[in-house]
Amino acid sequence: MEAVTGHTNLVRRGAVYYHRCKVPTDIVETYGRREVTYSLKTRDLAEAVRRVKVAAVETLKAFDDHRRKVAAEKAAEAAAAARAAVSDPIERLLAAGEAMAANDADERAELVAYSTLSRSQLNLFAELHRSIRLEDDEDARFNGFKAVRPGPGSDMLLFTADDERLSGKRAHATEYALAESKARAFLTGSFLRGKLARGQYGDVEGTAEDCLAAAGISLDVESRAWRSLLRLVQVAEVQAMADIQARNEGKEPEHRGSDEILTEIAASLVPKPVEPNSTVAATSPHPIPIAPVSAAPTLSEVRDQWIEEGKAKEWSPKTGEARVIMVDLFIACAGDRPIDSYSKADARTFKDALASLPANWSKTKSLRTLPVAAAAKKAKADGMTPMSVTNVNKHLNCLYALMAWAAKHYDEIERNPFDGMRVDKKTTARDERDPFAIDDLKRMFAAPIFRGCQSEWHWSTPGAVVLRDSPKFWVPLIGLFTGARLNEILQLYRDDIVDVDGALCIRICAEKDDQRVKTASSRRLIPVHAELLRIGFRAFVASKSGRLFDTVEKAPDGYYSSTFSKHFVRFLDSVGVKRPKVSFHSFRHTFEDACRACGVPHDVMNALQGHSQGGMSDRYGGGQYPVARLVEEMGKLRHAGLDLSALAVVP
Repeated sequence: MEAVTGHTNLVRRGAVYYHRCKVPTDIVETYGRREVTYSLKTRDLAEAVRRVKVAAVETLKAFDDHRRKVAAEKAAEAAAAARAAVSDPIERLLAAGEAMAANDADERAELVAYSTLSRSQLNLFAELHRSIRLEDDEDARFNGFKAVRPGPGSDMLLFTADDERLSGKRAHATEYALAESKARAFLTGSFLRGKLARGQYGDVEGTAEDCLAAAGISLDVESRAWRSLLRLVQVAEVQAMADIQARNEGKEPEHRGSDEILTEIAASLVPKPVEPNSTVAATSPHPIPIAPVSAAPTLSEVRDQWIEEGKAKEWSPKTGEARVIMVDLFIACAGDRPIDSYSKADARTFKDALASLPANWSKTKSLRTLPVAAAAKKAKADGMTPMSVTNVNKHLNCLYALMAWAAKHYDEIERNPFDGMRVDKKTTARDERDPFAIDDLKRMFAAPIFRGCQSEWHWSTPGAVVLRDSPKFWVPLIGLFTGARLNEILQLYRDDIVDVDGALCIRICAEKDDQRVKTASSRRLIPVHAELLRIGFRAFVASKSGRLFDTVEKAPDGYYSSTFSKHFVRFLDSVGVKRPKVSFHSFRHTFEDACRACGVPHDVMNALQGHSQGGMSDRYGGGQYPVARLVEEMGKLRHAGLDLSALAVVP
């Protein structure tokens, strides 16, 4: 048999592939043979690679089953010896029954089906795959670095560093093997990264199933969790290829052992027992789902229903994904239970954990593999800076909204456990963002982008090119004179600039597939300020046929703003305006301050910015003012001390 390079336990006899595995030394005497070999019944390499992974998991389970069986037999023998002197026939019958029960418990259980898994559990399965990949690579190096090279005709010669056929060419064989490992890791990583970018995960479906099978479970392939698992496993595979490349350069990547990860997975899957003294979870070889204690659906089921309805309300992919993560964090903390079983204590425990966890804690090496409660405890003990009150409240508000939605749809919910859990903030929303000071505005609009730069790419270097056709030029100006949100500006189309009663207006709406608004009141008309017209806004719009800012691409989260905001941060830094509390959103605060200073009524300012009016007027959104009135009030708007006459188009 010939070993197949790069694939542990995979060998070939003729054209057929086989699984081959050595029996561990601790059971080799009782197992009856030193090696397990059997046909995978395929001649296709790709199919053989998939099947050998399943076979490897089954073989390891068989070894574990054998260990338990041997241990049970020894325990039964010891118990029988201890009871040999017992004369009572009832006692002997009980002893025999215990021995039979021990043997029955060692029979392999079928995979336990799960309808969903939490995000932390999915991350563990992805980490498991990466660990197994690195362990396979480690075994391949330890057992003799193998490589293949073209032989005469179409044959492939398999050799190792100690192959007798090489006769003195061992060093060359090792170098060839190392070069092949580098090439394979690079090509595989590049191939999967491309698939990952396109959302194509079919190549790792078998791998994901193998990871689940290693923990004795299966997952509903129609669930959101299954799709998330495929993506995470593919990410783990890409990372594993990068780790193998690091080994090829003499570096050793950090990773946990697969046995340790499997132990943590098993602990996370064991459900809470119904009875306080139940020992079912402790004695079962696989997690056994507990019979539901109520007719209410589980939180994960309600979460999926809530998310689906949210999509119909034009939730963006970014919003939906963020809310799934927040709910999954609570599930990881309190468990996935019927929705009517959660109490104030569960909500309070979650709130306390959030108050100790740092921002992006799941990316912190010392915390990311720990359960939520343990991670919060360690973060607090290590003195890590906790996440902001705003972030804590985002999580609590999300869970409150989910439970409120559940209460409207299910009679079992009598009270919302997250009612009153929101953390009181010492600051207002205005305190979280500063408006731009007049000196900030002078620096920004005197920058090379507006007065002359070298090119679109060298926008911070003075030159002779004014970027009048670029979003870098127009987007900040529109933000300054409309107070519109960044994504509202970037998603504008040519037909969103309309003439209404003789006035040129910007229409904020969500009529196209790539457009969205934050709330119903965000749909509005904003008259174009006279300063924008003097700078040439009408001519700029006339030069476009589709999106006004079509060079700004949509980010993976579904927002154009996520792409442009990175440039804007660099721009603020280049002009010396960057501070912790300023961003593009500061234009909204600047616009509000200018409206107040110029005597624009508060309700008109709200209509221009798309704020809710409150009361009965809220039923009709922000468009209740005639355009003529909006034009009149917009005409009052000035940014005192800011002179933009140098940007005006000369007739």
